[in-house]
Amino acid sequence: MEFFQENNYKNLIKSIISMELDIDDEMLLDKIYDFYMDNDDISLISEEINRFVI
Repeated sequence: MEFFQENNYKNLIKSIISMELDIDDEMLLDKIYDFYMDNDDISLISEEINRFVI
């Protein structure tokens, strides 16, 4: 896990989001990742991300 965190952070985050929200759409995962990175005050698994998806 540490390897991915240091070397491929974007894919690690997208993988977690994909598993938690059952999303396979790569474009949507990119948008969610960008939303997450642009908003420092939200946690990775949060209602804000759930609302963003809907």
